[in-house]
Amino acid sequence: MSTDSSEFHSLSQEFFKSLAARQIRLFLKEVIDNSDLRSCLDQSDIMPETISRIASDLNYHFSGDQLVEYVENEIVSKLPSDQVSHRLKWLETRTKPSFSNKSVTHSSLLVDTVHNDEYILDRSQILGGQVLAIRSCKQISSIIDTIRNVLIDSFNCPDLRNLHLTCDSPTLKQRSIQANNSFREDTTVPSLVCDLLQHLGMDPQQVLWEWPSFRIFLPSNLSNVGTYRNGTTSLLKPHRDTWYGSPQHQINFWGPVIELPESQTLRVFPQYHLKTVENTSAGRDSWAHNIGLSLNPSVLQNVDMSNPVAPPLSLGDCMAFAGHSLHASPSSTLSQTRISFEFRILHELDRLSPYTPVNIDYYGTGEIYTNWFNQHGIETNYYSLFLDS
Repeated sequence: MSTDSSEFHSLSQEFFKSLAARQIRLFLKEVIDNSDLRSCLDQSDIMPETISRIASDLNYHFSGDQLVEYVENEIVSKLPSDQVSHRLKWLETRTKPSFSNKSVTHSSLLVDTVHNDEYILDRSQILGGQVLAIRSCKQISSIIDTIRNVLIDSFNCPDLRNLHLTCDSPTLKQRSIQANNSFREDTTVPSLVCDLLQHLGMDPQQVLWEWPSFRIFLPSNLSNVGTYRNGTTSLLKPHRDTWYGSPQHQINFWGPVIELPESQTLRVFPQYHLKTVENTSAGRDSWAHNIGLSLNPSVLQNVDMSNPVAPPLSLGDCMAFAGHSLHASPSSTLSQTRISFEFRILHELDRLSPYTPVNIDYYGTGEIYTNWFNQHGIETNYYSLFLDS
């Protein structure tokens, strides 16, 4: 091949590459703007060729390989070099999930406990598949009081149960962002969380925690979309947090911010704790998600939801369960506004412990290693703390 033809070939490649990139950018904008399209993608296997076919039906033309190349280039160009290095390291050392079809052998899948000053959270129970209902915890009450006060101020609504009477969906999103930002800037939150950790028998120096957050859903006859952090959310189908890249030793806390009927308690399905569940997490990339280029994984098989663990919870109560446990939003119709809180922790002694569940069905790339905070409320890179030591 002559020099001229070689240069022409190179220019042609760059030209078609730029055309594909433009098509991908336009398609991604369509995904952001079109909730029906997002729903369609959430039901797909979110693999590059599948996304390419869906895009082609909407007259956006690019191949699965071009989509992969676009995402890889965006990751390299938009993420700090240390994150790119961590991703390469993760890809080099990744292991396949282990298929499992075991049954949980606990005599009881729900442990109901009353919190007191001597209470010690049994993390091995939780990571082993049990759900703990922690009752009358003053430290939980302090956190939800702070959340509630922020919401009352942001929405100018003294009775949050009736938020749907004065708030439409656009206002819900706008005010939720305002409330989330105010809560995120509240300097009392780290001390509240550390106080809770201590009263659950943990040393805050050994724990990374996620900044607490809230989810708001209006009654379903008014809106099918809720808010979470600075974005929107829908009612969640059965899933594990690990499908999103959460570490296997993550423990979740969930509870009401306002009084909720028992039908609105989060559903947990411990019978699937050790059973592989078909899902679309193969298309999940934690680093792509950090730059807004990742879709949410979804379940691909029928799940028996007839016998969930979903205890009634009063204000000051919460559930603690493993991020590995299969769980879902309640499916019953809302008659009032639903507001819940949640946050997650990682204890350094759990990471490689024998009681921590192994990966049985996360097929994606990477773990959620950002947005974890230490005892001082400082964001701490998960990889730096655990994987580079």
